[in-house]
Amino acid sequence: INAHRIPDTMGFTEAAAQCVERVLQAAGLALGGYLGENGLLARFDDLTFAVLVMDPSANTAYLAAERMCAGVEGLSVDIAGQSVSVTASIGLASEKGRRDLTTDGVISRANGQLESAREAGGNCVARWVHSSAREPIPAVSGDLRGTVVGSQRKS
Repeated sequence: INAHRIPDTMGFTEAAAQCVERVLQAAGLALGGYLGENGLLARFDDLTFAVLVMDPSANTAYLAAERMCAGVEGLSVDIAGQSVSVTASIGLASEKGRRDLTTDGVISRANGQLESAREAGGNCVARWVHSSAREPIPAVSGDLRGTVVGSQRKS
């Protein structure tokens, strides 16, 4: 969740920390609404959520991430009488069929893609797809606003 700008504008105060927390709570509620039976959402660190989607399709996870990003983009949180808009940057690692990677390895790949999304300006999905994946990388459907970065295949 791109809430790191709040302390930049409000200073590093208790009020800024409370604002960030309210934004993260609203974003967490919104993100949870996009997960079905096969998804799990958890607060990962100060400004980051981890989402685990147990689905056999990397494309399904990608489209879910795009929907989450678009859904968070529509959020507005009222803080001290001012409307604060919220966006999300999402790093996605698809490890379908890979039994040689550890949990730390998957998290590291997703974190790397998250940094790529942030460096691209945020409000987008960056993804890593293993070269052995047999699914084509989908074009973003017209009803999603998604910008895709890092969609190349890597081995």
